Amino acid sequence: MLERNIKLYEPAELLVFLTISGMYYLGVSKKYNFFERFDYDMNVFIIVSVICLMLGLKKYTADGRGISRTYFFLPIHKKTKAWSEIKHMAHITTHKKDRYGNMICSNLICFIDFKDKICFKMKDKTRKSKFDKKTKSIITKKIKQSLNYGGFMKLVKSREETFETDLVMRSGKSSIGSKVNYNQTTYPHREKKSLSDYYKLMKEKI
Repeated sequence: MLERNIKLYEPAELLVFLTISGMYYLGVSKKYNFFERFDYDMNVFIIVSVICLMLGLKKYTADGRGISRTYFFLPIHKKTKAWSEIKHMAHITTHKKDRYGNMICSNLICFIDFKDKICFKMKDKTRKSKFDKKTKSIITKKIKQSLNYGGFMKLVKSREETFETDLVMRSGKSSIGSKVNYNQTTYPHREKKSLSDYYKLMKEKI
C-alpha cells in the first residue's frame, strides 16, 4: 500500500506551557507575590520545556485508508481520519490582530467532514499569505514545496473525496469541530464612510 510521511513542527504544547510558566513566575514575583515558589521549580520547568519541545514535532501519514497525525517521539498517540469521513479539503487562510493592531496571517490545510465541520488540519506549506494595508485585503500566493511535502500532497489529492477549495476565516474559527462558511473566500472589511455617505444613506431611508 502506497504511503507518504512528512514531519511538521507545530509548537502548540510548548506555547501553552510557556504561557503557564510565565504566569507562574509573574505570580511569585515580588511585585505580585500571589503564592510561594516551590523547590527546584527551574529544573522542573526546564525538563517540561524540553518535553514540550519534543512533542511539537508531529508526523503526518497519508495512505489508502486515510490521513493520520502522531507525535514523532511518542507514536502511541494517534489521530486518524478515514477518506470516507472527509467531504472536502480546504486551503484556509486564517487572520488575527496582534497587540499592536498588525494583521497576522497563517495557512492551514483543513479536512472537512459531511457535517461541514473541520475534522482534521495541518500546516499548509503550499500557500503563504500576508495582509496588504493599501488594499485592506489578504494576498495569498502559492509557494514551491519540498519534494517530501509535494509527494505527500500528491497522494492526498489523488483521493476523490478531497475536492479542493480556498477559504478565509478568523483564527478562532479554525479549530477542530468548527463549522465552515463556504461563502467566506476573501478578507471581510468595512470601508470607513464619510459624512456625505451617511447623509445619502439617511435620505434613502426617508
